[in-house]
Amino acid sequence: MNQHPLWYLMSEQLSTLTQR
Repeated sequence: MNQHPLWYLMSEQLSTLTQR
């Protein structure tokens, strides 16, 4: 299970959008 850094960054951005 390799977690790509890109996915992580995207996830963070999505989290912010969902939180808003």
